[in-house]
Amino acid sequence: KWTAEPVSQTVEHGEEVPLGPSDFTVTVTSGGSPLQDALVCVMSDSGDVYLYAHTGVAGEVVFSIEPAVEGTLRVTSTAMNHLPSESTAVIGPATAVEDGPARPLRLQLALTGNPARGEAGLVLGLPSPADVDVRVFDVTGRQVALLVSGRLDAGWNPIVWDGRSRSGIRCASGVYFCRAGVAGRTVSEKFVLLR
Repeated sequence: KWTAEPVSQTVEHGEEVPLGPSDFTVTVTSGGSPLQDALVCVMSDSGDVYLYAHTGVAGEVVFSIEPAVEGTLRVTSTAMNHLPSESTAVIGPATAVEDGPARPLRLQLALTGNPARGEAGLVLGLPSPADVDVRVFDVTGRQVALLVSGRLDAGWNPIVWDGRSRSGIRCASGVYFCRAGVAGRTVSEKFVLLR
């Protein structure tokens, strides 16, 4: 039973998942404390990964996964008296380079937390340097903000939207879409902004 006004939960996990067998740890907290009995689900776009489990006393669950296809791993968490959370991780080959994680093989966009609280963090994966256009839209399709318009390096590029419109006004809580365009190709992610 719901017994209180729902509050936010914080869900943390890795931003990248290698192809093949690995452990994927998800940690859920509320107000800085572990959140026990949160229902966490991980699912890949291709459907080759679909698992769910409840967090333990430490607010953590470890999934043994074996994605076979590159793409996006969606992570959802629901818990009594808490707002639901959705975030993503990028599934790619486990070919790390000396200076950091593997370079993406295709254009990829992932959220670092959903819902976003005040600002939205994103990661844009580029297989090679490219001219990029990253914009935020509201549910009516109206452009709210231009985040990037220019050349970015190959690899994983962090991008932050401060939750403000092009004119500097704080945007209302609600559903928004981030769209990244590169050389005629686009990827997008839906997210919720909370104030």
